[in-house]
Amino acid sequence: SDYANYFSSYADLYHQKIMLKDQHRMNAYYNAIMKNQHVFRDKVVMDVGSGSGILALWAAKAGAKRVYAVEYTDMAKHARN
Repeated sequence: SDYANYFSSYADLYHQKIMLKDQHRMNAYYNAIMKNQHVFRDKVVMDVGSGSGILALWAAKAGAKRVYAVEYTDMAKHARN
């Protein structure tokens, strides 16, 4: 189905690399998290559709006491390594 094709593309390392190299995207996410550390501090955070896990890592860096990175696609296997 179209949904299966759409979501399976996120398991592709190439697709993740394109998103990670997008400086505007990554700076916006980083600044949103780091400039609002008070929102994350001592909280439990769930990053659904975690992909590479970068947002989960930043949430931990911002002070979250626990972070769950949830990824359905095979990208989870790559992110673990």
